[in-house]
Amino acid sequence: MHEEILFTPILGAHLLAGVGALTLAIVQVHLMSRGSNDHKKLGWVWAALMAFLAVSSLWDLLGDGLLSIPAHVFTLATVIFLPLVPRIGLNYRINPELTTHLSFARGFSPPTLEEIRTNEGAVNTGLEAEIGTNIEWGVRAYLFNKLWFVDGSVFYFWLNEAIVQQQTERGTLVFQNAGETIQPGAELRLEGSMWKLDYTFAGSYYPFEFKRYQTNQGVFDGKALTGVPKTQFLQQITAEFPMDIELQVSHQYQSELPLDDANTVFADAHHVVRSQLSWEHQWNPTLFARIYFAMDNLTNSSYSLGYDTNAFGGRYYQPAAMRHGYAGIQLRWSLGVMGPG
Repeated sequence: MHEEILFTPILGAHLLAGVGALTLAIVQVHLMSRGSNDHKKLGWVWAALMAFLAVSSLWDLLGDGLLSIPAHVFTLATVIFLPLVPRIGLNYRINPELTTHLSFARGFSPPTLEEIRTNEGAVNTGLEAEIGTNIEWGVRAYLFNKLWFVDGSVFYFWLNEAIVQQQTERGTLVFQNAGETIQPGAELRLEGSMWKLDYTFAGSYYPFEFKRYQTNQGVFDGKALTGVPKTQFLQQITAEFPMDIELQVSHQYQSELPLDDANTVFADAHHVVRSQLSWEHQWNPTLFARIYFAMDNLTNSSYSLGYDTNAFGGRYYQPAAMRHGYAGIQLRWSLGVMGPG
């Protein structure tokens, strides 16, 4: 015989408080800007609802002797939607050559001491941690009797409360939570052998952009993420010849990328081809020799080894060398340890 659950005013209020706390938790974490006045006010309301839930739970247990399962389900759901930092991963092996994986992760990055303290010594108590959430799905597979390996994945990452540096009218450097980015993307890696040639490929597609981003220089909502190329890849072929001779040829491509937040200055897309011919030989257990000759930037492309984004005076570039070659000799001699033999 099942005992009938008595619905009391306290139980009804408990249920309403649970629904309200759950709704506020979702709104505060996912829809509001952390640190704003409205965010803080709703935070106090949420805290009051949670306090009422705790007290009414005791009233329900001790006064009526009944436990409301639905009410406590709402309480548990409210806790789950708090800004926790879970990481969940699933991996499924379809067959010995094919696996797939899915992951969900949420984390935060607290501000550093340099970001909290200004260059005048003041402490910024309103600076919040950056919060990131990532969902990723991928596939790994061996093909053609395991001569080839493929690893591909797609992901969606969004970052809230991005910390940016700004300068006040007095020249004080301060950090503020002023940004939100969305970063969907895809990555692919391919390795294999064919006709005594080894081939590798690694590429990515990153259409990252600012969803909400504001500094003292302006509002940049919808702009491409600064310093990130949308497309880039690197492929390399290695060939081995008789007499310990090896040839490597690599090709690197990078699409244009924005160098400032306003997307008014872009680095040009470029291709870079490199090659290296080498000979190596192990003369004996203690002596190794290697001779190599290489050509870099065969396409004679103008590109930069690195970029300084939002640089003062337009100093964005660190120019790389144009077409050039170099050679070298490497000798390695290992001193053997004399023993009884």
